[in-house]
Amino acid sequence: DLELSRRLFNDDSFKPDGLKLYPTMVVEGTELEKWYQDKRYQPYEDDTMINLIVDIKSIVPKYVRISRVLRDIPSKFIVGGLKDSLRDIVKQRMKDEGIECKCIRCREYGHRAREGWEIGEPRMVRMDYEASGGKEIFLSFEDEKETLFGLLRLRIQSKPIMAPESETKENLAIIRELHIYGPEVPLTEQKEEAAQHKGLG
Repeated sequence: DLELSRRLFNDDSFKPDGLKLYPTMVVEGTELEKWYQDKRYQPYEDDTMINLIVDIKSIVPKYVRISRVLRDIPSKFIVGGLKDSLRDIVKQRMKDEGIECKCIRCREYGHRAREGWEIGEPRMVRMDYEASGGKEIFLSFEDEKETLFGLLRLRIQSKPIMAPESETKENLAIIRELHIYGPEVPLTEQKEEAAQHKGLG
């Protein structure tokens, strides 16, 4: 699983924007439950799974957002595999071992502000990489501790394509995502503690 994760981030054919880490859970009433009872399937031991997720999170590039760690299934239906809040357990393990996850979610302004981080001034950071036959430009506003205020994903196609309202093929730049993090602020308001409406977008 760790080797597949390394390939996912190192092979230009992949390099996804986001991930959901869903360790297999044996759920009541499923075929997998029968396999589990017949000893044909055995989930990872809790500590092995926690260590694996820590290892994966430690190699995730800054342009990836891990939106979920463990499926949101009530524990009363889980008969095998992890049941607890895996994200919190992994976060504590990483903190104890001095390992930082660089994924977008772990660096988002709103999360860090709620956790009491001291937030610095944003500066623009650019990261270029190849993925799926094109050039990706990941622009972000971050402070010196890599707290993420906002991002823009720009893709430059490797092959010319027909541009809208044009009769020629061109190498187009496509804005795939623009996002400013933190609590929502109405357009007519300014909040000192918010990242929105400060001209970053």
